[in-house]
Amino acid sequence: MTAAPGEALLARLDDLARFTDEPGALTRLYLSPAHKAATRQVAAWMEEAGMAAAVDPVGNVAGRYEGERPGLPAVLLGSHIDTVRNAGR
Repeated sequence: MTAAPGEALLARLDDLARFTDEPGALTRLYLSPAHKAATRQVAAWMEEAGMAAAVDPVGNVAGRYEGERPGLPAVLLGSHIDTVRNAGR
């Protein structure tokens, strides 16, 4: 049986929450070891989804699906995967 989309998203968030610099809490500070590991994981998920993924020198992850017609403008979405100390997932 396939998980509902919301369940799959929550499972993915649970997976991402395991990347923490502070055992027993979710703390993933910018460019910390946990942040870098989470960045690699997000890039891997993008590649599994068929995207071209890259991480730049300051830790931004970019994933891209090529459009059906080359040269058209891109749609950009953004977020961040670092956290405050002892954050929620």
